[in-house]
Amino acid sequence: MTNDEQAIAIPSGEQGERGFQWTMTVSQMKAFAAELTLAAETIGGDDDESADIELILSAAKPGTVRDDDSETNSTPILTVHLAEYPEEGVYPIDPCDPTAGRDAAPAAGDAQHATLSNDELREFLDTVDQFGDCGETTTVDATLMRWASMGLLECTHYEVTDKGRELVDAALQRQEVHAE
Repeated sequence: MTNDEQAIAIPSGEQGERGFQWTMTVSQMKAFAAELTLAAETIGGDDDESADIELILSAAKPGTVRDDDSETNSTPILTVHLAEYPEEGVYPIDPCDPTAGRDAAPAAGDAQHATLSNDELREFLDTVDQFGDCGETTTVDATLMRWASMGLLECTHYEVTDKGRELVDAALQRQEVHAE
């Protein structure tokens, strides 16, 4: 494969002759690599059976990807999605801020990252209720994927994990304590 045939894997913010390219420090590149790993685990799964699932890494032009707040990306970003089911949503990664403001990309299922703000917890509880009622939810895919990366939901079908159930049970128990 020649250089002209190769896909540009590390883009930059400016589109030139070779596609998008981003300049990064070594530490930024490591954070970016960790976020790519998290994206692969979130979208494709992190067990032995998911090792052969095909994912697509794409560069998205400004204004083409919506976030949880229905805002579109203002700069070029990378997205990861399933090759077989692209309609299932994407995992967006901004190479300029790969962790989207988090301290670091958490390992999928890492318990220390399962803390949610009160608003996020309410949204998670509502989502769990919606799943319980009809197996579907109105929660946006990016939020579901973030919860999957935290180990609260199963990666493929967004079923509540044991860890997610523990979070729900703890939240309900706190509500009972505050109600007394």
